[in-house]
Amino acid sequence: SGFCRFLAVFDFDLTLTTFHVWGRYRNTPLEEIPMEKSVFVDLEAFRYFVHEARNRDAKIAIATFGRRDVVNKALCFVLGEEHGIVISTPADHFDPRFEFADEEDRPRCVEGTDVLGDKNTQLDYLCQYFQ
Repeated sequence: SGFCRFLAVFDFDLTLTTFHVWGRYRNTPLEEIPMEKSVFVDLEAFRYFVHEARNRDAKIAIATFGRRDVVNKALCFVLGEEHGIVISTPADHFDPRFEFADEEDRPRCVEGTDVLGDKNTQLDYLCQYFQ
């Protein structure tokens, strides 16, 4: 992914969106979850930020406890299919409640949970990913 001097990481629910998308839709099939301008706090400001950040060689990511597919649908709505924003969810990380000698058997966290406790694990991963 190359060296990154600047990284902007956004939360999704109630940061980019006007309501808690995970709380409202949880396990609703993706095609039944509407994406429209009213879902976003300020769609144009986010587009502008992404454009300007990229002009300055910054990387952009989303760290959410929610569903990757829903966040991806939102980003595609706002920025297009090739948005290029990395989405981090709990499913990217091992579940800290379980200890396994063999990491291949260690379960991952489930999307839609706060089992990680906070976003620090996701932020650490994203910083390493973009180094």
